[in-house]
Amino acid sequence: MRSVLIADDESIILKGLSEYIPWDTVGCAVSAAVKDGHEAIEAIKSNPPDIVITDIKMPRKSGLDVARFVHENCPNIQVIILTGFAEFEYARQAIAYGVAEYALKPVSKDSLLESVDRLLQKAATEQKPEQRVRRYRPLVEKSMRHIRIHYKENLSLESIAALIPANPSHLSRTFKKDTGESLTEYISRFRVEKAKELLTETDMLAYEVAEAVGFNDPTYFSLVFKRYAGVSPKDFRRG
Repeated sequence: MRSVLIADDESIILKGLSEYIPWDTVGCAVSAAVKDGHEAIEAIKSNPPDIVITDIKMPRKSGLDVARFVHENCPNIQVIILTGFAEFEYARQAIAYGVAEYALKPVSKDSLLESVDRLLQKAATEQKPEQRVRRYRPLVEKSMRHIRIHYKENLSLESIAALIPANPSHLSRTFKKDTGESLTEYISRFRVEKAKELLTETDMLAYEVAEAVGFNDPTYFSLVFKRYAGVSPKDFRRG
C-alpha cells in the first residue's frame, strides 16, 4: 500500500477526503490527515508519505509552503494541490516546486483517484529500465485507469466505452492490440490480483472476497480465480 497525507483546514473536506474515498482501489491508505501546512510538514518529517494532497490556503503554512518543503527535502514525494478557481493562478506558482497535479475544488472522488492513480503509474514506469516499459495509447490508458478504480462495480466493454467515450468495437480492438489481452480478460485478471491481496491480508471468506472484488457469483469467482492463479482461492490461502 502507498501512503497518502491529506492537509485541509476545512474539517468537513478533510474528513471527506480521508474517510469517504476508497483509497484501497488505487492501492493507497491515508497515513495522516492534518488541518494546516505546519502540521503537514511535521507529519512529513516524522513519517514521509508517498503522496501529499494539500489545500493551497491554510493557516500558519500554506499548501505552497508544503510543496516547497517537499521539493527541497523529499523530492520523491508526489504533491497534488487542491485549489479554488479564484486561486488557480496563485497555485500555478507551485510549478517551481515540482507539483505533479492540480485539482479544482470541489474535487470529485473519481477525479482525485484518477490523479493519484496517474502519479502511481508514472512512478512505476520511471522506476523500470527503459527497455517492460510498455506504453499504451490514451484510449487504453484511460480504460485501464477506470478499471483499476471501479473494479468492484459491474464493468463491461460497453459501459467503459460509454464513459470514455469510445466506440466499443474500436476500444476492444485497440485494447487487445496494445495489451495482448481482451478488456474483459484484463478486468478478470485485475480482480484476481485484488482477491489475492485480500486472501493474503485478511480473514475474509471466499464468498466475501468474491463480492469485494466485483464477482456476484462465488462459484464463477472460483473458476476465474483458478484460471489465472492456477489454484482455487482456498488452496491459494493455504499455500
